[in-house]
Amino acid sequence: MADIARKVGLGRSTVSMALRNHPEIATATRDRVLKAASELGYQPNPLIALLMSRLHEETATRRDTVLAVINEPEADWNWRDFPIFQTMWAGIEAQAKRRGYLVEEFRVGPNGMSPERLNQILVTRGIPGLILAPKFGTTPSRFTRWENFAAVTADLSVKTPGLSRTCIDHFHNFNRAWAELEARGYRRIGFLNNPGLSIRCDHQYHAANLVKLDLLPPERRVAPLILPGEETTADNVRTWLRKERPDAVLLASADYMLRIVREVAAVPEELGVAALELGCAPADMSGIDERMHDIGEAAVDMLIGRLQRNERGPVSAPRTLHVEGVWRDGNTTRRLN
Repeated sequence: MADIARKVGLGRSTVSMALRNHPEIATATRDRVLKAASELGYQPNPLIALLMSRLHEETATRRDTVLAVINEPEADWNWRDFPIFQTMWAGIEAQAKRRGYLVEEFRVGPNGMSPERLNQILVTRGIPGLILAPKFGTTPSRFTRWENFAAVTADLSVKTPGLSRTCIDHFHNFNRAWAELEARGYRRIGFLNNPGLSIRCDHQYHAANLVKLDLLPPERRVAPLILPGEETTADNVRTWLRKERPDAVLLASADYMLRIVREVAAVPEELGVAALELGCAPADMSGIDERMHDIGEAAVDMLIGRLQRNERGPVSAPRTLHVEGVWRDGNTTRRLN
């Protein structure tokens, strides 16, 4: 950097900021520095760059620096009302504290402030980074001033704007749950889901189920039951069970589906049942712990990484970090002979 500074006639601190794409450096100055660096064959040492980034973070971050979580609640739906997302929030808070930040939620929309008012508050308070919370549907976010902030999300439901994200590894988790049921002797495994959840997770559970069915011999294939919540009735489930004859079932929405399944079959004596997301399942159920706490922590780390690289706004090629879940034994499955 000293060589580059001599070549362009600037101070080393200016050169350092230009190489890090700092917003306070003029575009022309940055381009001049980058051209000189290229001509001199400059290559940063990644270990020293990491050390300096850490030192800069520890000295520059105030204990009152806030990371914002943008919540867009619907009339009868708020992400913090659900245990699965309460665990995610706990992970966000815990990791932000460990990294020297505070975290604060801001509500936008009919049940909160206007996007314009939120932008004004964030800019006035100097809040540099945002996490867009999970949404009920997949409609675009009402907030539009992303260019002013580093931003990520922690769920697949957020389609617009294009943000890098951390989320459940739905495909892996489905396969892990299937393998655990097979290890317990189940051979005809069915799948119950609803269209709304399928859309929110990019149909990943459904895709994993279709792959499984394609690889199975015909006598082991069980057609999935995909019904909206109001059509997931005991009669419809009973009809499906009689037709398909599964010996185990994977539930994507176990919070209400398990109750309906228990109305028509003895669990686990007649039918093994496992949840794909234990965060929204009754206690002591078998299934996948989706590690929502870890997903929240990873979202904070991803956001801080963007802050350290001075990256603002949506990205043209969003990156997704999938967090693999783990199996937990419960009382809704058993080992078959």
